[in-house]
Amino acid sequence: MQFDWSCTTAGQACRLVSGELLVLPRLNNVSVGAGQLASGGVYSFQLRVSKDVRVGTATTAITVQDGDVPQVSISATSPVLLSSTGVLKINTGGRFIVQASSAALNVSSLSGNGTAGAGIGPSVKYAWSLVGVDVTNPALVAISPLGDTLAVSDSALTPGQTIVAGVAVTNAANATGATKMTVVVNTPPSGGVCSLTPTRGRALSTTFDVLCERWADEDLPISYQIGYYPQGQNESSSAAVALEGSRAPEQTFVLGSGNWTVVVRVLDGLGGASVPQLLPVQVDAASSSDLSGALDASAASNLLGRSSDVTRCVDGTVEGGCGRGG
Repeated sequence: MQFDWSCTTAGQACRLVSGELLVLPRLNNVSVGAGQLASGGVYSFQLRVSKDVRVGTATTAITVQDGDVPQVSISATSPVLLSSTGVLKINTGGRFIVQASSAALNVSSLSGNGTAGAGIGPSVKYAWSLVGVDVTNPALVAISPLGDTLAVSDSALTPGQTIVAGVAVTNAANATGATKMTVVVNTPPSGGVCSLTPTRGRALSTTFDVLCERWADEDLPISYQIGYYPQGQNESSSAAVALEGSRAPEQTFVLGSGNWTVVVRVLDGLGGASVPQLLPVQVDAASSSDLSGALDASAASNLLGRSSDVTRCVDGTVEGGCGRGG
């Protein structure tokens, strides 16, 4: 990947206090030394990341002021992923959690209200802001007793939503340092369908085929996770079976007798999963000739589980059916 940095202030290219233009190296991490930029200014740093034909951009603004300014950083303690376009993304299904820290503050000494105990260290206060979520809604947002951690509930996350989490840290000298993190809630693969054929067959002898078509997502590669469980139960059932995920949009397997629900999830390269596709199938008991065929060495090698389960597959008593990967 190639990293290209630029800096502007008041609509002009940034200059050092010496008057020279600020030139930033093409690295993923750059720094500007203390005292090199004039105080009182707001400096906007832009980053352009490119790889092949893919391009991503990001911008952050920094205010420079005199005095002992807390050096504040913010990091996510929940999974955050870098997309193919250079955008930080999070998946639904869990909370978005960020934590603020400062090298100039003894965070371990903070008391329950977010202020350092008397005689231990400088007083410090955290002020959080959120764009995209109501930070004052306790049903959606929680802030730790120390004040340094903010958590956004999964119920507040919508695919495609942009969330900007900002924090300002103020010390006893009334100097404030601030920073922010911008993430986008990942949109899972969409636009496709998955079908199952046939919808009725015979245990052990019928090969069932799942075909997924027309699924699209900007974060490649797309993969497919298929499983099945007895109708009337769910994926947490002890009889549920999950086949190994595959990038192949078509997979085949066999089943034991009974009524099953085949579930298909389509995942993007960041693990974002589509709404489950639920496909019902009816499987009749195997005949004696089916059992003989299943005991053939080549067929038996494809059965999931032990070959001793074959007899129980015929009468439908084996837990999880008798599937095999395609």
